[in-house]
Parts: sequence; C-alpha cells; structure tokens
Amino acid sequence: MEKCNKCGTTATENAKFCTNCGHRLSATETTPQIDYKKILISIVGIAAIMLAIFFIQRVILHKAMSKSMVLNVALVETAKEVNKTCPFMIDQETRLDNLIVLPNNILQYNYTLLTINEETTDLEELKNNLQKNLTNHIRTNPDMQFYRDHEVSFNYYYRDAAMNHLFTISITPKMYKRNAKKEYTTVS
Repeated sequence: MEKCNKCGTTATENAKFCTNCGHRLSATETTPQIDYKKILISIVGIAAIMLAIFFIQRVILHKAMSKSMVLNVALVETAKEVNKTCPFMIDQETRLDNLIVLPNNILQYNYTLLTINEETTDLEELKNNLQKNLTNHIRTNPDMQFYRDHEVSFNYYYRDAAMNHLFTISITPKMYKRNAKKEYTTVS
C-alpha cells in the first residue's frame, strides 16, 4: 500500500490518484535491473584498451632499447669470456687483470705493469706510445669491427705492482674513426 506524498492518505491498491486530495501518486518503485552484460562489455573494453596501450608502448620502447640492450649483452658476454682467462700475462711486464663493462658502452681493460719503475720510466711517453698503438689496433684490426660498428669506447687502466694507479688511456669512437685506413700493427 502506498501513501500520498501530499496529504498522507493511504491509497487503494493500483490507484493512480489520491482519493482525498487528488494528487498524482508516484509510480510504484521498482528495483532497477543491473545490466551485467553492459558492465562486462565495459570492463572488457577498458581492459582491451589498456592492453593495447601497454603493447604499443612495449613495441616502441623495445625498438628504441633493443639495439642498446643487444650491445650491452654482447659487451657483458665479451667481458665474461675474457675474464675466464684472467689474470693473463700479455708479456713479461704486462698482466691483464680483468675486463669490465662501464655505462655508455665502455669496455675497460685493467692492466698491471709488473716491472715498471716510475723513477726511471717516462710515464707520459709510455702512455702516448700505448695510446697510438691501441688506437691503431682498434681502428684496423678485423676482430674489432663489431666494436667499431657499435661505437664502443675503450678505457685502458694501468697500475703498478703495488696497485697504484699509473694512468688511464681512453679511446673514443671519434679517435679511432679518424684515418681509419691505416694498416694494422701490433702493440710493441
């Protein structure tokens, strides 16, 4: 049974107007039906849009980062392989201690000069000679082609037998791309 909102009189069943004041009675309230199908379609649609955005971003980022990531993996693998043989005697005076990968595509070779005497050795001259030979090696050695193609930089860190830093030689792509037609010579 329904009461009139205006005068409060109880209305008869199925009456559309109040018998006391003539006011229109409100329609019988029915519980609204929840359209689960529309809700499900909306949820699926939103999820599909979010997945599409996610995959588009992944594809775009993958293309941008894949070259960098592939190079980094290759550099790390190179370092792992070289480090399996370290420490390695290059000659009677020079030991390769390890190879590490630094940010920005830099390979760093860490060497110890076992018999160096800082008092009798001109370190600046030694550094300059090594830099020329190393740059030429990177520039011309066919085994270095991958690194040249990917513009890898190289650091050569030298220390003495007491583990004191002597000098570091840095060779960038700009340095080894100059005069790239020189012939390969070994480091002496």
